[in-house]
Amino acid sequence: MNGNGAVSFKLTQEQQMIQDLARDFARNEIAPVAEHYDKSHEYPWPVVKKAQEIGLTAMSVPEEYGGLGLSLFEEVLVGEELSWGCSGISTAIAVNGLALSPIVPNLLFYALMQERIVKGMTVGAIKG
Repeated sequence: MNGNGAVSFKLTQEQQMIQDLARDFARNEIAPVAEHYDKSHEYPWPVVKKAQEIGLTAMSVPEEYGGLGLSLFEEVLVGEELSWGCSGISTAIAVNGLALSPIVPNLLFYALMQERIVKGMTVGAIKG
């Protein structure tokens, strides 16, 4: 929201930097090899590994699990830019994040419950 109570769709400086990084990656790493992978049907491991190295995968995974802890919005910004280079390679890059999306909330819930139970037992908060 801006000062007038209206929703602002302007990207933050950090979001703009993330978008630029993804755009450059799509232009320099994905687009030049897209036709090769489309024709060969090989999995684009070299491109996926480069994306992992610069943090373009599983961006919304919390930092304590090796992610960047960003919002799904930033992940969508990246996906949009990478898809410009090649939708197939973009999907290959994003698929791990998609697979993690139902798992991470359960890990966080489990950690929270584990902490509550352990603290409860050690400080006597759990009553029978």
